[in-house]
Amino acid sequence: FWLKLSLAQAVWPTIYPVFWLAVEKPILSSMVRAMQLLALVAVAAAEDEACLLQSQVQEHREHQKDQQCFETGTYYSPNMPDMRITVSNAYHCQSYCAITPGCTYFSFWPDGGCQLQQKAKEELTKVTASSAYSGVIMGPAVCPGDESLINMLDPSTAYCIQHQQEDCCKCGVCCMPYCDTTKEPKMWSVRAGCSLQVTGYCGGDTTSPGAPARYSAAPTCS
Repeated sequence: FWLKLSLAQAVWPTIYPVFWLAVEKPILSSMVRAMQLLALVAVAAAEDEACLLQSQVQEHREHQKDQQCFETGTYYSPNMPDMRITVSNAYHCQSYCAITPGCTYFSFWPDGGCQLQQKAKEELTKVTASSAYSGVIMGPAVCPGDESLINMLDPSTAYCIQHQQEDCCKCGVCCMPYCDTTKEPKMWSVRAGCSLQVTGYCGGDTTSPGAPARYSAAPTCS
């Protein structure tokens, strides 16, 4: 035994470099690569989580902004005469105000009625609604901070004033652009009667299974 041990000790310094290159080094390299891969996966997961959190924060901020822009249970008076219409929600009512010359504030009522006011806030009377109408929502024609933005609901609102029975009016998508596949080349288009005008090649596959068919024809709510 001691002879074998002495021989192994004598030979080991000679064969170790070969053993290192053939066995230990590849194992260690594989372990390092595995650790690097795990680190990359962890970084990617952290980035995805950060993006999701950022998106949720942005949605929360948008919701907060709407909550600060709109007010429930109060309304301004007097109303613009002969301007009442029926709409689906407070956003449609706000859009109606935004496209109406002179309108500064709106009030959306529980029965779907939309009333407009055209004076400055200081010239209007702020009224607290009775319990029967406590769900009334009021707000400005454009929320603060949105003045330079394009509200895609506005063209549809203008269209629906003239075409109130159209299905697309319920969700405000009447004037959303779509890819007209009846033309060649395929071009971006909008429903006839919309004030919004668009152009440009859209191309792509809009008809095969899985393709966004909602973009290949004038949109509806159904």
